[in-house]
Amino acid sequence: MRNFSDSVIETEMKSALRSETSPGPTGLTIPSRIIIGIAGPQKLEPKPVLIEAIHTAIEKIKQMAPSLQSTQLMLCILSTLTKNSDFIVAKEILKIPGSMLELIVPLKEESPTEYLERSASLKQFQDISPEAASVREIPAKTYEFVESYVVDECDVLLAFWDDKSTDEQRGLGEVIDYARRNGCPLILINTGDQEQVTVELGHGLNARMFHDIDEYNSQRINAKKFRKALLSQRSFFVSQAERTRLPLDKLSVTLEYFLPQLVRADILALRFQRLHHGTGSLIYILAALAIFVAAFQSLFIPDRPLILIFELVLLLIVLAIFLLGQRQRWHNKWLDYRFLAERLRSALFMALVNAGMTPSRRPRQLPLAFPAKAWMVAAFSTVWIQRPRFKIDDSVLSWELRDFIVRAWIDDQILYHKGISSRYYRRHQYMVLASFASFALTIIFVLLYVVLRELSGVSHGTFINASGLMASFLPAVAASITAIRTHRDYLRNSRLSAGMARYLEEMKVQTEKAKDHEDFLGLAKEIEETMQRENQDWRVEIRFHKPAVPG
Repeated sequence: MRNFSDSVIETEMKSALRSETSPGPTGLTIPSRIIIGIAGPQKLEPKPVLIEAIHTAIEKIKQMAPSLQSTQLMLCILSTLTKNSDFIVAKEILKIPGSMLELIVPLKEESPTEYLERSASLKQFQDISPEAASVREIPAKTYEFVESYVVDECDVLLAFWDDKSTDEQRGLGEVIDYARRNGCPLILINTGDQEQVTVELGHGLNARMFHDIDEYNSQRINAKKFRKALLSQRSFFVSQAERTRLPLDKLSVTLEYFLPQLVRADILALRFQRLHHGTGSLIYILAALAIFVAAFQSLFIPDRPLILIFELVLLLIVLAIFLLGQRQRWHNKWLDYRFLAERLRSALFMALVNAGMTPSRRPRQLPLAFPAKAWMVAAFSTVWIQRPRFKIDDSVLSWELRDFIVRAWIDDQILYHKGISSRYYRRHQYMVLASFASFALTIIFVLLYVVLRELSGVSHGTFINASGLMASFLPAVAASITAIRTHRDYLRNSRLSAGMARYLEEMKVQTEKAKDHEDFLGLAKEIEETMQRENQDWRVEIRFHKPAVPG
């Protein structure tokens, strides 16, 4: 008997195995979204000349995007759909395959799926599939200033304008002026002048964001490694579902969508973590070896200065590794890909319980967490709004679903953080002991060097020179060990993981005591939000742990 989702996952694997390495299985590249905001009048007639102007505007928007090698372009309308102009533009853009509508609604008690089902706004779009529309919930106070919110969140503002002096046009003028002050690219359609289309580039689209998403999609992964990791993750989730007797219908759809993306992001995050840590350690080790070469030449073969060329070679290798790491941005890629992987991990479970994700916004108290419009935030949002959706009975708490969340998410994260805490603490202790051992041996060799010189009455000799060499080299070893320990910050990360494990154990107890779906959903949202904050704190701390050229 075949397990659920075998056919889908096997299709992904066969696609990946077409070559030993590939940018990833077919369908795993994340589209790059251009978010289009709309500012227009309440009443607007969809005349043919206006529709043609809208098509012209759409083409101009596409032309703003940089050329991408591995990434499809997706147009996404961000709108309240409360004005006729919004309807007209949305209807034309949604004719383009792969385009999306993100409907802005005030935060309410009901779920986004229920809002989509009953929304009178969407009833005019009978030809829109549920997968083409999603809801973005915002606080009621923010909704009062939704026009400014749209300008702040969109990549391009498509605005309708004429020269009539009316209250509505003055209001539109204020929105357009606000967009200009913020450097938001503008596409203006003059409805009073033969629907003339004007482009104001402002600051332009964030080309860096588009290129970063394209670079992520272009990363090549080993197909066999991908297959092994995918099978391992699938086996874990299936076993947890069987243990908790969770029906596999909804889980299978969610796994088919999220799991390949999660596995790919996790593999890439681990790759660049190893590159960052490995090259950082290599820099400090080679610097210590350069000191060894210099001390060896000075003590054993002072008449052969050409030996110092080896020291120069080592230092040049250190510089080359440092510059390569900076150019390839291994450190930044590790942080960004890990952020994306952890958001996808949480998203898998939040999608199962039909709950929204905490917006990935840069906290005011952590302005260095990531840029205001970070590529990985945009990439995750694109994955999230296209997720499969389910209708569940909020009045009944599924005990099987609750137990699955506890085992597959909370327990798994508790084990992970406990393991990380224990492992990092041991490494910290070992490196502290190694530093003290180097320090103690330095004292011994210094004393030995002095005693041997005094007792022998000569300044050179095999044992004397060897003692001097070790007395010079061991402090460099101790410094390298300390630098590596500081670079990886084992102790702080150990304590952070221990604290996270304790928090999750407390949340596990509360989740197991949840009496209804509302309580359960609130706890799930709190866990997801805390995990995001923990990731942001970690990013700020690790962001400054970059290897430096020893000096």
